[in-house]
Amino acid sequence: MMLEETHRAIKVSVGDKVVKIPRAKALIRKIFDAALHGDATALKLIMGHLATLVDPNADQPAEAPLSAEEIAILELLSKA
Repeated sequence: MMLEETHRAIKVSVGDKVVKIPRAKALIRKIFDAALHGDATALKLIMGHLATLVDPNADQPAEAPLSAEEIAILELLSKA
């Protein structure tokens, strides 16, 4: 049942548009927004997950590697 709920689409505002996205994606966006607004818990959660995506010891990254600019931004955010 929980997986069904994460896939259920909800309406969210993106700029001046209203779009339907899965609840899981909406939740991730909320966590990123909270981190960008100074929520230390949200930032730690994001940084922990991003660290697993760029682990040099992993056989294959789960997603495309971060660019140098993205890494620099994350480093700045982690010092905030």
